[in-house]
Amino acid sequence: MECFASPLNCYFGSFCSAFPDTDGVFGSVGSFFDFCPSGGSFEANPPFVPELMSAMARHMEALLQAASQALSFVVVIPAWKNVAVWPQLHRCCSLATWTVSASSHVFCDGAQHQRMLRYRPSSYDTAIIFLQNADGLKTWPPSEDSRQALLQVNLRKPCTVFAAKAMSQGMASGAASVSEYEAQNRKRRKM
Repeated sequence: MECFASPLNCYFGSFCSAFPDTDGVFGSVGSFFDFCPSGGSFEANPPFVPELMSAMARHMEALLQAASQALSFVVVIPAWKNVAVWPQLHRCCSLATWTVSASSHVFCDGAQHQRMLRYRPSSYDTAIIFLQNADGLKTWPPSEDSRQALLQVNLRKPCTVFAAKAMSQGMASGAASVSEYEAQNRKRRKM
């Protein structure tokens, strides 16, 4: 289940969202900050707002300490090591951190419904951080095999799709830069 999503960008049938009153009919279980699982494995790709990411880290730490079952969070955030959330997540229960360079992956654009391309180049290196309690580590250990599978399915394959579509949309190369991507979107909005 996703800890931060909306009906327009969720992958799973149930998710946490900022607007449970309108998103509930689409599968929202409410705000992540009101979500209190005692076990399970969850993905969190929050908005990249430092204060919100810090609040997320505090909530996850409290949940991990109170959990009565295996509990795991896979957190996907920019690798901003100078932002308060970075040490918060690493002193909490961080068991593995994988960093992916900005040039080697793309993101599904949060405004994909308004864009000509579903994916966008990443503006930053991305950190994938595993937070788990002891039972979570036994149940879902981060391994090199899981790392490679995650990179292939969630990062490299979309990058290939993005490159092909970017070229078909007239971008100079399949490996479009962030500025090239934004220029194409500005041009499209003026039409």
